Amino acid sequence: MMTFPPPQPPSAPTQPSSAPPPSAPAWSAAPAWSAAPGPASAGLPVVVRTYRGGQHKAAQRYQRDAAGLAAQGYAPVSQSWAAGSRGITENLALLLMACTVVLLPVVAYRLRVETGGALTVTYRLAP
Repeated sequence: MMTFPPPQPPSAPTQPSSAPPPSAPAWSAAPAWSAAPGPASAGLPVVVRTYRGGQHKAAQRYQRDAAGLAAQGYAPVSQSWAAGSRGITENLALLLMACTVVLLPVVAYRLRVETGGALTVTYRLAP
């Protein structure tokens, strides 16, 4: 499991605002918001964000977003990384493309090169 370094804390501590969380950034496909207090939150608002993409890009997005949340008084509590996976449709499409790439030059060669044929001639004895 890869852990990311926490962002730098803000210079002056601030209280979390009771305003609703800001809208999701354009790069975040589906951030999950939860204002319901849980056992770890002790009645304070909890913000859950999901950063999609490769590990490097997700870490960059986390660092940029965490700095803004730290300015509002939020601190990272936990994190987890789950590697992405392809679905069966994407795997079949990749297989089809691989077959096409391999077979396309063969088909082009066969269409370009003239194949041998057969000439049939019938003869009759002349009188």
